[in-house]
Amino acid sequence: MAHRLRSGRSVRPKPRPTVLCIESDDDQRELLPLVIREQARVLTASSVRDARELLDSIAFDAVLASMAVPGVLELAHELETGGRVGPLVLVSPAWSDDAQREATALGAVTVQRPHENAVVIEAVARALARAPRTLH
Repeated sequence: MAHRLRSGRSVRPKPRPTVLCIESDDDQRELLPLVIREQARVLTASSVRDARELLDSIAFDAVLASMAVPGVLELAHELETGGRVGPLVLVSPAWSDDAQREATALGAVTVQRPHENAVVIEAVARALARAPRTLH
């Protein structure tokens, strides 16, 4: 729906960003999209294989991923080396120094579990605010 400015020009509202949520835990995969539904349209994947299929067919503005999903860091590196790097939010129950350095090198926003919903909302907002382009 377009809106009219006083000058008579039409301005289309900015489309909602689309976030890919990669989470192997069924409960978290259902909860996380509910937490950020006001910020973005969310599609989910339970594995890196499923995430790759979505990334090949849909443009995403950010990725929210659990470090517990096997292959998630490798996928993040592939996105970066393929020129498809974008905002990344990584969630983990514990961050080793090495994992934290790697996440930082990828430019990821990190969240430690357990967390309040507000922490995830803020992390996704920070990631989307610095989104240079859509992942595709």
